[in-house]
Amino acid sequence: MKFLIPADTIKALLTIAPKVETRSYLVSVCIDVRADAAVAVACDGHKLLALPLTLTDDAPALVPGCYIIRREALESVKPTLKRPIIVTIDPTLAAATLDNGNAAVHSPLMDAVYPDWRRVVPLSVSG
Repeated sequence: MKFLIPADTIKALLTIAPKVETRSYLVSVCIDVRADAAVAVACDGHKLLALPLTLTDDAPALVPGCYIIRREALESVKPTLKRPIIVTIDPTLAAATLDNGNAAVHSPLMDAVYPDWRRVVPLSVSG
């Protein structure tokens, strides 16, 4: 699966994801993939940011699941010239590759359970 993540989105996600946390899975960004869409999620236990992701044109079919990418991997691939970062997730290898056009970083996915962020986001506005 390949996703395009704009530089501004990476910065926003890293602003929400804590740098130090006793719950190691929060020091990360979760890519929550459903059958028809994908969302990047960052949470520090008090604030939550969920942003839709764009699939690349050559992306294969989506494999549903929550894929947790370590904060260090996202920080190591600095967005350049406002070009988006291409994130390739390989569920069979449990790894992600982040490419900014100049350099690519290969990182294992975290083996943890990310909080169910959809429980705190209302499906409809109560008015």
